[in-house]
Amino acid sequence: MKFEEYERVIMRYGYTGRITENIIEEIAQDINLDISHLEQENSIQHYFFKNGRVFQDGVFKPDQLLKIGYLLTIHDSPRLALESLWGLINPNMEEYVENNYIKSFLEDLFYYPVDLHLEYQLKTQHKNGEIEEYLRELDETKNNAINEIFWKLDAKVSKADFIDSCGNKLTASYKIRSLVQPIRNLE
Repeated sequence: MKFEEYERVIMRYGYTGRITENIIEEIAQDINLDISHLEQENSIQHYFFKNGRVFQDGVFKPDQLLKIGYLLTIHDSPRLALESLWGLINPNMEEYVENNYIKSFLEDLFYYPVDLHLEYQLKTQHKNGEIEEYLRELDETKNNAINEIFWKLDAKVSKADFIDSCGNKLTASYKIRSLVQPIRNLE
């Protein structure tokens, strides 16, 4: 599924700042979500969509749903992906955004490809020691990756400066994990 389609569906119902469980059930097919997995506490879908950042008191937070969608859907190009990310960071399309806000946004974004997967690995029956070790290493080094981007930014950040500072590193979940811990040459 393309992010633009996912975003359109979420925003159609999420403009009020809240999406109820009934609405998620109604749009599940449109966003390629199997509702039956949401209720299974040991499913990765449950961890993504029913964790406290996304879901509280029967209501889903559209901004978090959009972050998940951004990370898990297809983008036509890295450039368009980063423009979409800028739209999530700066929905009012101001000329500049404070760098501290961007850092906070990135910390929140990195939660899904790093922390959430570690939480899932630690709490499920399908434990894998190698995966757990890898995810723990990611968790320990993710702030370095965020700071690497943050240090390139001025106090006020334009869209062009943000995109330049990120390169293609933030266009998918697996790319964020690669940024946090690059693949090592084993030779």
